[in-house]
Amino acid sequence: MRPESGLLSRSAISRIGFLLAAFLVMNVLFLHLGGPNEMLNIPSWWDMNWIMEKHGFFRVWTPYPPVMPLITYTGYRLLKADPIYIAWAWRGANLVLLGLSGWLLYELTERKRPLVPIAYLLWSMSWASLVLVGVWCDHEENLILVLVLLALLLLQRRHTAGASVATGLAVMTKLFPLALVLATPRALGAKRWGRYAAGCAVVCLSVAAPFLIADPAIFLSSFRWTADRGPWESVYAFPAEPREAMPPMIFLRPGMEGLVARSEMVEWLRSGGKKLYWEWRLTTPYERSRPFEPLTLLPILGFLACAGLVALSPGGTLVTRTLGVLVFLLLFSKGFSSYFILWIVPLLFLEYGEIMGFVLGCALLLLGNLVVFALVKDSYALFWTAIFARHVLLCGVGLHLVLRGRGPRTAV
Repeated sequence: MRPESGLLSRSAISRIGFLLAAFLVMNVLFLHLGGPNEMLNIPSWWDMNWIMEKHGFFRVWTPYPPVMPLITYTGYRLLKADPIYIAWAWRGANLVLLGLSGWLLYELTERKRPLVPIAYLLWSMSWASLVLVGVWCDHEENLILVLVLLALLLLQRRHTAGASVATGLAVMTKLFPLALVLATPRALGAKRWGRYAAGCAVVCLSVAAPFLIADPAIFLSSFRWTADRGPWESVYAFPAEPREAMPPMIFLRPGMEGLVARSEMVEWLRSGGKKLYWEWRLTTPYERSRPFEPLTLLPILGFLACAGLVALSPGGTLVTRTLGVLVFLLLFSKGFSSYFILWIVPLLFLEYGEIMGFVLGCALLLLGNLVVFALVKDSYALFWTAIFARHVLLCGVGLHLVLRGRGPRTAV
């Protein structure tokens, strides 16, 4: 083997040195700024599962489609343990999912760029990442990420049916993986894309069918609630005061118009009398709907136009197209929680390589944590500075992906 070849070539060693230095800087910045030690909110999931056990799994609506509630409810019924142990089980599951993500990234690079998954795993193990999007976070993004990466790998290897199953399960965990379907028509070709989209629809309907049959009003409550949410942590919420991205209805106390803070919510859930109100809310179908406003069509049209520039461009890989659609989805979404960056960070590593992927991932991670710090400290200036800086960064990435789509066409 030549001295300059292999993982431990001089170039690889210098890249690893840069990644380790950036890793150290990120941790020092996070610890200096001071932020939350964890983002776990196990009591809310615990109480939701308790209500499901009491009223029946199909008689309780949740803020999300059914895959994740089914997983947590199954774990609740099997373990029946103290929430502290549930929290550690959750962290262990996130660690396994993180390892699977690294392996899928390695496979997506056709095992030719081992530094890409190494860099992503290093990024994921920084303390700032562990708290915001990683092992110490209780959102289902890590599970969805594994399903999305698996779907991309299966499409890359022409296993269309398997990709449909992975995508359908991802969509039934959270809706944003529909971006995979939107991003792929030109890359796959009309016939193959039709089979892929149809298979995804069949999987989604198969998962939804038991819920629609048991109680359609309860099942549809999740989607009505999502459509009714106002803007949060995005440019569409400007110039509102900083606030947490909490649902507009579920966590409201009787007669209280403001939103309940996270610490108050946990205490509220633990108190027996107030828990009855929480129970009533989740067993009553969500029927309220926001009146239609013509201006709400503008972000939708803007997203479709910009996403179409990437998805239907003559060039670009499957990863380029998917990343572009997701970036524009974040840019035009009325809401943006800081952990949403996990939707795109692994794809940034695939698209731009380990160094630029790490830089972009760290920038998004720092800005996301600044939003959280601003919420904790109630800092108006820091909150909006971080949000607009994140928006500008994503605009730059989106524009670059549109320009990349003008290159030679890449078949999948």
